[in-house]
Amino acid sequence: MEKIHPNALASIEFQLNWQSQVASHVDCYFAPKVNFWLDFMPVTVQKALMDKSSGDTVTVSLHHDNIIPVYTQQNIFTISNQQFNYNLLRGRRVEPRVGRFYPHKFLHNVSGAVKAKMTALRCIGLAEHALTIDFNHP
Repeated sequence: MEKIHPNALASIEFQLNWQSQVASHVDCYFAPKVNFWLDFMPVTVQKALMDKSSGDTVTVSLHHDNIIPVYTQQNIFTISNQQFNYNLLRGRRVEPRVGRFYPHKFLHNVSGAVKAKMTALRCIGLAEHALTIDFNHP
């Protein structure tokens, strides 16, 4: 039986138990193809899942700051319009718009942009020859 490793693909059932001021909550999500190299997850969760096999259960307590990455100016870039792939979708030209989210695959020759990465980037500025993009969590 294969164990989870940093380059693994795995089907995982996630269950999040949390409390608000008015109730206790349970959210469940089945993720059929978790990619440990590309998909975002808190480091604590990823470490707890390493070397686990089918049927294993892991329990991790997380604080809000461990779930959503802290906002940083270092995740904001101004790029040339030529680094945005307007013609990625065949037969359809995609024009970037301020406030819209795009997959990383719309960018090329941009440090930190991994085409297969599932997290989104946001266009936060447009100029005649440049785009300002934000890699921070929304």
